[in-house]
Amino acid sequence: MGSDIPKPFLQMGGLSILSHTLRCFDMPRQISEIVLPVSTGSRDLAEHAVAAASLQVPVRYVEGGDERMYSIWNALQITDKTADLIAVHDAVRPFVSTDLWQRLVDQALRGGAAIPGLPVTDTIKITDNNNRVVHTPPRETLRSVQTPQVFAREILWKAYQHAMKEGSFGTDDASLVEQINVPVMLVQGEKENFKITYPADIRRAEEQLNNR
Repeated sequence: MGSDIPKPFLQMGGLSILSHTLRCFDMPRQISEIVLPVSTGSRDLAEHAVAAASLQVPVRYVEGGDERMYSIWNALQITDKTADLIAVHDAVRPFVSTDLWQRLVDQALRGGAAIPGLPVTDTIKITDNNNRVVHTPPRETLRSVQTPQVFAREILWKAYQHAMKEGSFGTDDASLVEQINVPVMLVQGEKENFKITYPADIRRAEEQLNNR
């Protein structure tokens, strides 16, 4: 982003990106709590973002880790042990619709693990260390995966215990669940549920907010 401010705390439409994201999950009938991993240096910014979001769902904080996986592992330690499901979400995806959320919850209740994804429109190449193309996977089998990813609590807990023991990292939570041989089901994602990564994404997000 080229900013000294961490991405979740950049302003968009009068609120931080994190505030917008948190509002997507302000559903007290379905969600018992939100656990927010945050670094010590960003705690004040996080508390301000939570206050600005005016949530009904309670928020708890936990120390973030050096890697994404460690942040989630820290959060898992304090999650509500009576919860049926745990959802893991990127702080910079502020456009989760209620329809997408319900599809994920329904599938996770049926099968234990559900993630959103979209068909890949570009051709993907697999290369070696010398940037030589070694394989072109069939595009119809590829999906671009999003969050939130929703899991039965015991499945995600077991996946993280295994990952921590083996020292195995994944680029998302579903990859850790796959390592313990639990089937992960994909539901139709949404183009609007994009991850804010570059300055142009801020402009796109503001346009999306205005359209709403």
